Amino acid sequence: MMAANPLCVQQDVEDLLGVLTSSKESFIKVGGIFEPARVARLILRKSAIMVDAHGNMQFAETEITEYYDIVSIPRVVTRYTPLISVTELALFTTGSTYEVKSEGQDRNTDDFYIEGLEAGVIGFWNKPANGLRRVRLKYKYGYASGDVPEYVADCCSKMVAADLAMDRNFQAECKDDAKRWDAIVKIWMEDYETLLNDHIRLTRFAPKSIGLYYNPTVTQELAEMTDNHHKCNRS
Repeated sequence: MMAANPLCVQQDVEDLLGVLTSSKESFIKVGGIFEPARVARLILRKSAIMVDAHGNMQFAETEITEYYDIVSIPRVVTRYTPLISVTELALFTTGSTYEVKSEGQDRNTDDFYIEGLEAGVIGFWNKPANGLRRVRLKYKYGYASGDVPEYVADCCSKMVAADLAMDRNFQAECKDDAKRWDAIVKIWMEDYETLLNDHIRLTRFAPKSIGLYYNPTVTQELAEMTDNHHKCNRS
């Protein structure tokens, strides 16, 4: 599991759990029901799960260089999202040479444009030739510090709070209110599953440039191109 930045803070979890009925103190404190160090570890664990297991979103600003195929559709969909900006886009010419292209909204003078940041869609004013690794793309993705959407912190904090609320020490402390807490935990679990499914998990029908635009004939063309590529290498 890859390392992750914490996607929520202890206070987010405290706000969900509230305070002990008897002392009105937080459940999370040194010597309390939950040690702050344990909560911090759990926050990191849930954050890593969100990053690793639920799609290609990245919650910290990152820059990467990738290569994309062009098959029928005049656009590419970045592997990681959300897209922040394109540092450089270059198209294959000959040999191992790539020619840098210009970004802009003028179809007469520019070569490509960003069609959607959240989904990572980049369109071309004039369709490049079909082929494998036709596009070399260097781009920034993720969220800048402080710009992580509120639903991300909400999801992470509810995952953590639900785990803590099922702890034996917590349940013993709250045994007189067990039914209410069972209902609350169920709501939290439903909420974070909805957030994961609706906002965080990404479903892609096929990799890279085919992206969200599924078309069986496009997949077949890619397979034929790959086969021809291998035949050329063998000859």
